Amino acid sequence: MKRIGLLVALITLGFLLGCVPRAMKAPQAANGKPISLCLVMDRGIHAGMNDKAKEEYNTVGNFMAVDFIQMAKRAGYQASLLDDARNFHAAPSAYLLKVRIRKYNPGSKAPGF
Repeated sequence: MKRIGLLVALITLGFLLGCVPRAMKAPQAANGKPISLCLVMDRGIHAGMNDKAKEEYNTVGNFMAVDFIQMAKRAGYQASLLDDARNFHAAPSAYLLKVRIRKYNPGSKAPGF
């Protein structure tokens, strides 16, 4: 009886481990080097915004940029942040990603924060 229980437990464990999603790995360029991802972040700040809104958009933009670069590098890409799309150097294994924050709703906040 113990052997059947152990067998069922091992099969269940094997099934569960087989269903766990694996972290995606970046494809390689034809020459075997990592693919380059260059991010340009447009925070969507415009003249009609107050200082608090500008601060919130900058905070979200900074977080998104840093988080994207970290995730891309962990996946195996060569990732970098550019100030301007004109600084991007086109190559067969290089991609430019333009991100714009169109709308940000900070949500509910406690008074005084």
